[in-house]
Amino acid sequence: MEGLERLDLCDLKGRPYNTNALLMCSKDANSVKKAALSSPIGSLNNLIEKSMRFFEEVTLPLCQPELIIAYSNGMNSHSAARLMSDHFGKGGKPQYVNQSSYYSTFSFMARFKLSDVPVIGIRHMSRFKPDLQLIRKAWELQQL
Repeated sequence: MEGLERLDLCDLKGRPYNTNALLMCSKDANSVKKAALSSPIGSLNNLIEKSMRFFEEVTLPLCQPELIIAYSNGMNSHSAARLMSDHFGKGGKPQYVNQSSYYSTFSFMARFKLSDVPVIGIRHMSRFKPDLQLIRKAWELQQL
């Protein structure tokens, strides 16, 4: 994972994030873990924690989303949807509108410091084509 740019940003209290683009630039989950272990971050758990804090304290205030669509190849892997659910989910299990292996689509409400935002989990678009009707249906579940 050579060539990754390190982001030395600070949160609102001046604490450095010391995170980097490992999660965004990895070729697979195993390479993320190896890179995290060999970096100053030290472990995959530290990388995930710092990345989630960066997302909540930097990314969200900048974009103020009404909806987050997160990739998921299952809630048993380190997918974006699972990490969001584990760190920001308001409790309970995601609500599925389709559980097929190809069109798996679900939603949950994420609680952040500034607001609650619905999250839609879909299969990764590199291998699966999302169904827009299912995404709309999953979003509607969170608007009830």
